[in-house]
Amino acid sequence: MSNTSRNTRNTVSKTFTANRSSKKKPSAPKNRTIVWAAAIAVIVIAALALLVIAPWNPPSPNTSPIPVAADNEAKIEEFPNEGATHVPAGTKVQYQTNPPTSGNHYPTWSKWGIFKDAPPDELLVHNLEHGGVIIFYDCPTGCTDAVNSLASYANRYPPDSFTGIMLVPRTGLPNDARIALVSWQHRMLLKSLDQNKIQQFMKERFNKAPEGDPNARPMS
Repeated sequence: MSNTSRNTRNTVSKTFTANRSSKKKPSAPKNRTIVWAAAIAVIVIAALALLVIAPWNPPSPNTSPIPVAADNEAKIEEFPNEGATHVPAGTKVQYQTNPPTSGNHYPTWSKWGIFKDAPPDELLVHNLEHGGVIIFYDCPTGCTDAVNSLASYANRYPPDSFTGIMLVPRTGLPNDARIALVSWQHRMLLKSLDQNKIQQFMKERFNKAPEGDPNARPMS
């Protein structure tokens, strides 16, 4: 074979190879597009799965509300007297009921009124001994309407020299109760905001204690 023929064949082969290479190069951007599309699809599917598994619900203005309803099963309970000895301030007393209804307590008592942070039980029990009624509510994430309604009782019956009403937050009330009305040796648990039951307890149990104030005005 002549040198001219060999050169011609080599030139044709190189041209064919170059043409094939030039045709493959444009496919790279297409591959990247496919990869990105697949990645975006995975992200979208994962986001949808999260929405299904753990849906996001925006908080309402009044979260964890206490329902307003009749509480027909609620009744006033009476408990044994656990004592009334004064113990040094700072002493922890083990009470038999939740919230406490009687027992040893600090020599001083708490002021009356509405509280955002609960005073120690050992102070509150002394308030009970002097005839007070304490309204406990269990609503840790907030329930503005219910608290305002309960606060009206503390405002409605202003305290006399010893006796008054207290509104105190408390988590972990028994029997799934949302409200506990407490006086000396007595308690009523409510699962709803039952105005009739609350007024019943106030009238029957206000200023009924070993050291109640004889000059306290009766509940109306």
